[in-house]
Amino acid sequence: MAMSIRKGYKNKKKNLLYTPATILESDTEDNFTIPVEALPNVQIPQQVLAYDGLPAPAMISFIESPSLFYLHLVNSETATIDSFCSSMTEYYKGDSEPLQVNQLPLGSHWAVYSSDGLWYRCQILSNLFLEDQDIIEGGPRLRVRFIDYGYCSEVKVKDIRVLSEEFTLLPALAVPCCLAKVYPQHAWEKSPWSLESTEAFQKLCGEPDSILQTYFSTLNWSSRNEVILETTEGLVINEALVLQGHAISKVLLQAANKDEVSCEVTSAPAEAVENSADLETLPVSV
Repeated sequence: MAMSIRKGYKNKKKNLLYTPATILESDTEDNFTIPVEALPNVQIPQQVLAYDGLPAPAMISFIESPSLFYLHLVNSETATIDSFCSSMTEYYKGDSEPLQVNQLPLGSHWAVYSSDGLWYRCQILSNLFLEDQDIIEGGPRLRVRFIDYGYCSEVKVKDIRVLSEEFTLLPALAVPCCLAKVYPQHAWEKSPWSLESTEAFQKLCGEPDSILQTYFSTLNWSSRNEVILETTEGLVINEALVLQGHAISKVLLQAANKDEVSCEVTSAPAEAVENSADLETLPVSV
């Protein structure tokens, strides 16, 4: 049986199951809402990364934009993601007691039931404003991020459970990243990356199971790992996005131009040799 948040309040209230009336009525003997400050604030560790300039194989898990996407590292921990999800689903399948709460601590981690019938780990991003329709449809909603995959979704509080300790030991499997040295063309806009730029980035990354050599540069102020991505064919995605006109980067553009000049210089002697060889084969008149 999954952990119940009622344990800490057993002596104070007998029934902590969620009902719509909980939101509308004041605290009574038979109707009690757990205050947000009394809720557990479970935290999940992040994966330990090496910023040593060496490539690490990874696959794209979710893309929001070139400034925010999530990677799955190709390692033993990520390989357990399916079995880990199955274990959570087995653990929580008998838990039919929703939390009697209106909101959850921002940044805290919980177990959440998804529409696909499985249970996942999530982090609370925001508590959404309660409307009359929410009461009719089953209570307040939350915006959460699925920490092992990277994508966000709106969920109902009644589909949230306390995260059992055994599911807190594995670090978050989706690694938050952004492209290093690459910026949107209109960086002052609120949503600077156009849909076209994001789609171009996704196309450069290839299929979902494509392996990308990932160079971790640094962890920036927004807790995203700045990375350089390279395909198995040797294409540097950061540079390609700039050359295609979907991003700007003075550093990468200068490097690309330098490479082009270098190619032109090295190709000139070869052309001269080829031309001289042609001249030598011409018939000589005497």
